[in-house]
Amino acid sequence: DDDMRWRGEATRAARMNNPEMHTIYLPVSQWVFGAIGKTLSPAGDPARAERRFRLAFVLFEMIGIGLVLLALTRAGRSPWWATLYAWHPLALIEIAGSGHQDAIGLPLLVAGLLLASAKPERCRRWVWAIAAAALIKPFVVPAAAFVLRRSPPAAWGRALVIGIVVTGALGAPLLLSAGGAPVENLRATSERFALKWAHFGSVYEPLLTAIEWRTPAWGNDPQEQLARGICLLAFLIAGIIIWIRSRDAWRGMSALLLAMILLSPTAHPWYLLWALILLPMTRSRAVWVASLTLPWGYVVLADPVDWTVPAGVMVAAYVPIYAALLLDVGPGRPGRGDPSRTIAA
Repeated sequence: DDDMRWRGEATRAARMNNPEMHTIYLPVSQWVFGAIGKTLSPAGDPARAERRFRLAFVLFEMIGIGLVLLALTRAGRSPWWATLYAWHPLALIEIAGSGHQDAIGLPLLVAGLLLASAKPERCRRWVWAIAAAALIKPFVVPAAAFVLRRSPPAAWGRALVIGIVVTGALGAPLLLSAGGAPVENLRATSERFALKWAHFGSVYEPLLTAIEWRTPAWGNDPQEQLARGICLLAFLIAGIIIWIRSRDAWRGMSALLLAMILLSPTAHPWYLLWALILLPMTRSRAVWVASLTLPWGYVVLADPVDWTVPAGVMVAAYVPIYAALLLDVGPGRPGRGDPSRTIAA
């Protein structure tokens, strides 16, 4: 207890999963955590600190909702579309309830797409937001590629330079501190996640089962690596197809985020928040259905020994998502207009 920095930390630490692992929160998240922490007393009540953090995350989320309202207004659409996210139980539970730090990045992603809508070539207006969001969750980086899809190579070059400058300014002071130990800690934890973490993956779970059935072994590390490699390859192919076929950055990024969840070994419900906050602009059937069925993966909490989800739950959750996805990519899908061009007008 002598090494604990606040009252009750030892009790909380004893209940933590994998306490030997370092967290992988990236620099922008760490800056925000530090700023919130400055408002708290080290000897204060942990429950009060938790509420303070959740309140801060809700404020970030509200900024994101405000930006969505602005995007809808500029596109000439009803602001009521914003309720698809603002009043959604998933958003309320995962941010206000569970306090997931993804809320910090949501307004940055929306701001980047909104600022880029009028003139994507003016990289200084929007790249900073995408770069900052990428230092919360790196999967936001492709948003820049969707924005620049029809732009000349010079714009790509400017965006790359600005992105490097912004990420360097925000990330280097933290990542290069303590002799580079944060980079090594990040690498070690990320490697563990990449090799072993899995939950409710719609493609990964049945694929791994099939591979293990075909090539049984005492240890399943090779089978897991093969299944993850196939999912990664499928995601890269899907990403290229989405980029080629996307009509605008909003829908393109939304589709890519959904593909990431469907093809990832780990599909936690809060991962979907990044696509869900774009839903008022994209009106994706698949994202909407996923927001209703993906949380069914929480039935894993009923099996605290093996942490498994019954196959029937996976079928019930994912069949409607893939059915809605077929409707999205087929003829007659909603919102055929280009929201970015509408905003620009």
